[in-house]
Amino acid sequence: MATLDAAGDALVVRIVYDGPPIAGKTTSLLALAERLGHGRLFTPEVSGGGRTLFFDWLEYVGGRYDGRAIHCEIVSVPGQAEFAPRRRLLLSSADAVVFVGDTCASGIDETTAHLADLRAHLATREGPPVGVVLQANKRDLPDAVPLERLRGHGLAVIESVASRGEGIREAFVFGVRLALDRVRELERLGLLHRVPRAHDEAGRLLTALRGVALSGDGRVLFPEAASQTGALVGHAPKVPDAEIPSGWVWPPINGRVSLQEATARGVPLARELSPDEWVADSESGWRFHSPPGGAFVDPDEARAALSLWAQVHASLADWMSPSRCVALVEHGGRFRLWQVVRSEPTVWKWLASNLKAADAGALVDQAARLCNRVAESWAKAPWELPCTLETVSALDGSFVSLVPDAGSVRPTESTDRRARLRHQLQTLLEGELGVKGHALARSLAGG
Repeated sequence: MATLDAAGDALVVRIVYDGPPIAGKTTSLLALAERLGHGRLFTPEVSGGGRTLFFDWLEYVGGRYDGRAIHCEIVSVPGQAEFAPRRRLLLSSADAVVFVGDTCASGIDETTAHLADLRAHLATREGPPVGVVLQANKRDLPDAVPLERLRGHGLAVIESVASRGEGIREAFVFGVRLALDRVRELERLGLLHRVPRAHDEAGRLLTALRGVALSGDGRVLFPEAASQTGALVGHAPKVPDAEIPSGWVWPPINGRVSLQEATARGVPLARELSPDEWVADSESGWRFHSPPGGAFVDPDEARAALSLWAQVHASLADWMSPSRCVALVEHGGRFRLWQVVRSEPTVWKWLASNLKAADAGALVDQAARLCNRVAESWAKAPWELPCTLETVSALDGSFVSLVPDAGSVRPTESTDRRARLRHQLQTLLEGELGVKGHALARSLAGG
């Protein structure tokens, strides 16, 4: 996730290059390094056949964002199926994805399947959507599929011939623009944090990936041995469960019930999302989150912070989904605050899943009416809740995401939520339905 460096003079974003095996990811980064004048690409390990085993890494500083330098971390994923856990971990940190697709006739089916898997994975990400640009590679081959077929995916398409460096810089620049769009939304939601950046970020990432074991079905496993050494989980804090002491969870009764449900299939292991920011996802569909600065040495300070979180949540109870709690857990002499929320279907995911399988006009009309109710209702909340299609429940219009840091929540502002939600609806429609979506968006704007 994008961050501000500790000094505040640079914005750090990560552009991840994804795609099927031998589609041209490494070749693209080699060409990009040359065109950016950066020099050698860093690839930790390759197979005997020259295949990437972990990632390719490139850094570039260029451009400005609100007066800050833009520091780009550019990383490719291994494409082979057996390395899917490493790929998914790398994608979990992407601010934008450049999808390098083999667009010749012999490779288009695998490209399409890989792209569908990418979009399904990104749909599970919290926060603003992660933009994807399709870098249509191997366009010099005689059996390259028609460009119209590629545009049917609803993504920006940039043609490339990576072996000649054609289209490489253009795809990267578009990816950076998508990342900055996401940064702007993160900043608006209060989710753009200032954190210290590791001196050797590539080395830190490699250590984390070495701690990820590979299973036959593509799941990520964290063996005990890896958890003792891997940077990803070696210093991971304990996640709260239903056994925590009395007074360490709010609400006091329903909160403990929520923890019992969230950990019924096992207590998940935490992973570091950004420095000192931790998340965990349970098999029963709950998200655990501890923000930067959420750890305390003094137990009285920790309890005071829990009390503040409880007050904010209590005041917002009429607007939030009920399946949530805040909890305090002790581990290694430190006390850490966690927010625990059950995943609920959002308006964005509901529409994205159903627009093409039903009467789009009726669905859009239903979503628009729900958004109107949400805009009116949330304006009465005592604190400002991030109001997006990704935070609104498709079931009842409640807030289903994480509440911003309790120490930084702001009183409700007189912003036009209705206009913002309708703009997001228009963006979703045009991306999912193309021309038809554009027509519906025009109708929506006039409604």
